Amino acid sequence: MREQSTRRAQEIQQENAKHSSKASSTAQPTDLSSVQFNQNAPELTRTWHSYAPAAFCLNTYPNGITFSAHTAPKINRAEEKSDSDKNTQPWHPSQFHLRVKDTKNYLLPAGKYFLYKENYIQSVERRLITLKEQGLLSSSVIYFGVTSDPFASFHKKFDITMNCLQLLETYRPRRVVIQTRSPMVISALPTLKALGDRAVVAMPIETRLERAVQRYTPGQPKISERLVAAAGLRRQGVKVNLVASPILPYGDIYRDAWDFADMLDKHSDYITFGCLAYGKPSQESSLKALPVARKLVADKKFRWLRPHAYRHLYFALQVLAPEKLLLPVKPEEGSSQLSLFAA
Repeated sequence: MREQSTRRAQEIQQENAKHSSKASSTAQPTDLSSVQFNQNAPELTRTWHSYAPAAFCLNTYPNGITFSAHTAPKINRAEEKSDSDKNTQPWHPSQFHLRVKDTKNYLLPAGKYFLYKENYIQSVERRLITLKEQGLLSSSVIYFGVTSDPFASFHKKFDITMNCLQLLETYRPRRVVIQTRSPMVISALPTLKALGDRAVVAMPIETRLERAVQRYTPGQPKISERLVAAAGLRRQGVKVNLVASPILPYGDIYRDAWDFADMLDKHSDYITFGCLAYGKPSQESSLKALPVARKLVADKKFRWLRPHAYRHLYFALQVLAPEKLLLPVKPEEGSSQLSLFAA
């Protein structure tokens, strides 16, 4: 497999070399071959909300629900920025990925946040009705699980999670991204199948090594258990997005990227990435305060704290399964930016 991957990588590199005049100065050789890795090569991956006028985040807890709204007029595509958008910072894709326990409040995306501790199902339903009446729901993306895994501690919040899923089935946003590390997501199979192609299960696979899970994200389900759940969902026709975020040590950052990429390819319909570090100096102090970051520093795993720590894995997937890096998102004709939750 690696010999075939190397040959394909060489062919792709020759085709891509003409697109970057800086390739020779920025590339780094892998341990596999003489293939060069271009750090400045553009990424194919977009986020699920790349063309949506708004994204919403729904999080369930044993004693309540949070709901947040995030608008983004044209800021997901830099080439379309208007003069008025020059100072607007685009969403970072990792901000909408399901957090690990230590990072649940780390650099949350800007937006309007609502906390419901009483009558929370009815309150969320009213929000969805408002969005539907505004004509916004049919073109928006809802992330179910960003700061809280909807299927973790499932016995404590079974009713809340299942009621929220039933609301999403009833009001049917353009896309529902259910984010979880728990194999218990299988229990939602009837609703997932009812949502059809509107639903995708995004399951974080931060590493291929079980010992890395135990070291950096203790208490989380095993990688093997997550992959079994992903395979079961796919057999039932549910689309699965494996999310390598936040990327954690998976072995040799160059050589073992191929084995990790092969694992992701075999168990997914789509693959996305993310890092702990977003690459902004102003965020460095917040990053250093994270327990998972301190463990990486203690283990001298400094490479995994770089903003593009996943790029070697991404490069391997460009060779093995480039079609899985392209999410099925496209512009919604006639959609417009509407005010959210107008008083």
